[in-house]
Amino acid sequence: MIARDLLEQAIASGHELVIGGGQTPSTSSGNAAGLNLDIDADVLRSVLLDRSLAADPRGLRLRGVTIVGDLSLDGAHIPFPISLRNTNFAGALWLRGSRVDGKMDLSGSSLDPVHGVCFWGIAHPLLAT
Repeated sequence: MIARDLLEQAIASGHELVIGGGQTPSTSSGNAAGLNLDIDADVLRSVLLDRSLAADPRGLRLRGVTIVGDLSLDGAHIPFPISLRNTNFAGALWLRGSRVDGKMDLSGSSLDPVHGVCFWGIAHPLLAT
């Protein structure tokens, strides 16, 4: 699993963290050395909700990752943009009553299911109104 400190560095720098060439993984990702490059949904949630982190205005930018477990952002206010492009969600994405300042870019991602009736800042063709 990708460590919390790497996610914190990505938020602070605003640089895009690209895993496995940035393509949407079809299953759990890894590399030739057998390292697991997935992100635990609970760790990601904890980082996104950590108000002590100083976020770059570009926010969190990940590409080509697998998020393992249900990512629950219900009722959350994320004060920076989130880009999870070409991401495989190996679990549900919960967004009920959530708000992302800037936008949440999920382009090229595999999402099933997405739960959310009232949310702001989402940029994804399946979620566009």
